[in-house]
Order: sequence, then structure tokens, then C-alpha cells
Amino acid sequence: MATILIADDDISIREFLIRSLMKANPEYRLLSCVNGLQALKIVAEARPDLILLDWEMPKLNGIETIKRLKTYPETADIPVIMCTGVMTDLQSLGHAFEAGVMDFLRKPVDEAELVARVNAMLMYRQLLEDKMQLEIEKHELMLHHKQQEVTNYVLQLTQKNSFLVKIREDLTAFSEKAQATGLQAVIASIDFNMENDTWTELNKMVSSVEPGFLDRLISGYPDLTAYDIRFCSLVRLKLSTKEMAQLLNISGDSITKSRYRLKKKMMPDSDVTFEQIIFKI
Repeated sequence: MATILIADDDISIREFLIRSLMKANPEYRLLSCVNGLQALKIVAEARPDLILLDWEMPKLNGIETIKRLKTYPETADIPVIMCTGVMTDLQSLGHAFEAGVMDFLRKPVDEAELVARVNAMLMYRQLLEDKMQLEIEKHELMLHHKQQEVTNYVLQLTQKNSFLVKIREDLTAFSEKAQATGLQAVIASIDFNMENDTWTELNKMVSSVEPGFLDRLISGYPDLTAYDIRFCSLVRLKLSTKEMAQLLNISGDSITKSRYRLKKKMMPDSDVTFEQIIFKI
């Protein structure tokens, strides 16, 4: 159930607001305080769904309180209803809206109006959370589809490379037996195309799945070699040790050694893992 913070230095008003809201919905979790500084502390700890805020309070008034709330991403979206019996002129109300107030209640507060405005703000809060959750799920689904594309592509690439490696081995064996020196050019061509085709396509995959990663990696660690950059990219794509070994044409032990070497090269004095380094870039 919704958590509502009531900040007002007038005890009679606080009690009225609490009594009216409990009557409207006994399941509300109601918190209260007497000034803006206390309100900020409670918000940091409890993250209420709605704040009823008095304009004139000691130590920190309502306007300054909401300005501070808006400076932090974690609290900026909490809706605030301003309660006031003094600052009711259009200029003052406009100033409050600019600060981030969502709605107003004039004192003395009418109980029916209070309940209606609170319900409206809580509905707004729920719609906002639903929208945010939908965006998160949409983003995760998109990443899942891209990751699936990467997995499928890596499978195709490793199968192609395995085929080319077998051809290369057969040609090399035949060349040595038959002393067919002309085959060396064919072997070199296979090596060149395996190297360039693989990394051209993988770079495109990295840029699609993790936009900006390569630029951040290179600018943050300018001493990395071309091999280092490729290795980091494969880790960022969440490839398994087996898949990385196949693409890099090295053993699983060599993959482990490369992880250790790059971790020492990039963050020698840190206790974090190599994967944590890569996914923070």
C-alpha cells in the first residue's frame, strides 16, 4: 500500500490530514514531520509515494524542500501536493509549480478535496511506475534479442572458421608433401580472410549491442593492443570461454591467462574481477 509523508509544523493540521487519510484508506502507511529538514531525512529512508508539504515551515520551507528533492534522481519523481493558507496568489502558485509542485490544497483543507487529490496523485505515481517498468522490460527484451543475434552469429562464425581451419590444415599438409609452393598463397589468403572477416563483423556486433563501448575502452585504456581490444569485446558480448577460444584460435587455458594479464594491465591494484572492469566501461 502507498506510503504518504505529511510535513507540517501545525499539529492540528497534521492530525486532521492523518485522520482523514486513515478514514479514506486504513491501509495507507502515513509518516509525519514538522519541517523540511526532517522531511528530506524521511524521504531518503522511506521513499514515500506522495508528499503533502506545508509551504511555511521552520528551518526549511516547502519550496526549498521540493527544490532539494528535485536535485536527486531517486526523489525527483515523487509527486508533491503543497498545502498553504497564505501563499495563494497566482504569482506564488506559479513559483511553486516551477519548483516542481504537482498540485495544491488550500487551508483550511476540505476532507473530500484532500482524498480526491491524494487519489489522483497516487494514480499518477502508479502510471509513472508502470511506464518506467514497461520501458525497462522493453529495453531488456531488445538486449535479449541482440544477445541472441550475437549468439547465433558466433555459432555460424565458429562453424565457418572451423571449416576454414580444416581446409588450411589439409592444404598445409598437402603443400609439404607435394612441395606445392603455390598453395602457400592460398593458405595466406585463408588466414587473411578469417582474421579480417571475423573482426569486422564482430566490431559491428559490439557497436550494435553495446553502443560506445569500443570508444570508451580505447580512450580509457590507450595502451591496449588490437588483441586486447578484441578480447575485451568478446567478454563484453558475454561469450563463453569455449566460444572465445574458437574465435581467437587459442586454448581455454590461454583465455584464462589473458583474463589475468588484462586485469593486471587495466587495474593492477583493484580487487574487482576482469568481467566487472569490462562491464563498468
